[in-house]
Amino acid sequence: MGGNAATGDFIVFLDAHCRVSPRWLETPYNLLVENSRTIVNFVDFILDENFNVKPALAGIGSSATIYKNLRQFWGGGSETDDYTPITMGMFAITKSWWQQGQMDPALDVWGGENVEISFRTWLCGGRIMVARDAYVAHYFRTKPTYKYNPMVVVQNYKRIAQVWLDEPRRREFYKEYEIPYEEAKLREEVGDISQRLALKKKLKCKPFEEYLEQFKGRVWCSKGTNCGTVYSVKPKDIKASVQEIFNIKEWSVCWK
Repeated sequence: MGGNAATGDFIVFLDAHCRVSPRWLETPYNLLVENSRTIVNFVDFILDENFNVKPALAGIGSSATIYKNLRQFWGGGSETDDYTPITMGMFAITKSWWQQGQMDPALDVWGGENVEISFRTWLCGGRIMVARDAYVAHYFRTKPTYKYNPMVVVQNYKRIAQVWLDEPRRREFYKEYEIPYEEAKLREEVGDISQRLALKKKLKCKPFEEYLEQFKGRVWCSKGTNCGTVYSVKPKDIKASVQEIFNIKEWSVCWK
C-alpha cells in the first residue's frame, strides 16, 4: 500500500529496526538513475548482542540464493554486485518499476514476496544490485516475538511456483514438500493467477531457465574454506549456486 501511495520517482522500503549513515542514499540513487528497472538491495546487519554492525562482506549477507523449495539461504549467490534474491525491508526501487507488477497481492501475511519480486525483476528485463558502500544495517531478533502459521508461507511459495517455475522445477518444488504433483488441483489451490501470468506476457518475461543460467557456477567461499565436488548434499551443509541446486547432477561446493 505504501509503494502504491508514494508520489516520488524513487521508493525506499526500510524496516523500522534499521540504522543508516549520512549520504546512504547516494549509491542507490545513482544505480536507479542508471537503469530504471533496478532494485537496490542493502545487506549490512546489526548484531543483537551489542548492536554493532556486521558488514555483509564479512560473511552472512554477502550473497543469497534460493533452494528448490523456494526458501532463501545465505551464501551461494553472486560474489559481484548483482544479487538474488532481495532482502525484504531493505531495498530501493523506482516508482516506474514498482508499478510494473508491484508484489503479488495474493501472497498472504509474510513469506516469499522477496522471491516473487526477484524472479520478476531478473526474468522481465530488470536487475538487482547491492549498494555495498551504502551503510544500511538491519537488526534481526534472536527469537520471533509473534506467531504465524508456517503453512501460510508454504501456500505463498506454491503460488510463486505456479507462476514462475517451469514444470520440471515445479515438480522438484512439490517433491520437497512431499505434495503429490497434480497440476490441475495445485493450480486451483493457489487461487487465480491469471493476472500474474498476463503480467509475465506483458513484460515479455524470459523462461525460468534464464534465471538459472544467470546465476550458475557462482559459489560463495568464505575465508578459510576449500572448494571441491560433492554429491547428494543439502544446503544446510553447504553453500551452493542456484544452478547447481536446481540441477542436482553434480554440486560444486565449499566446506570448512
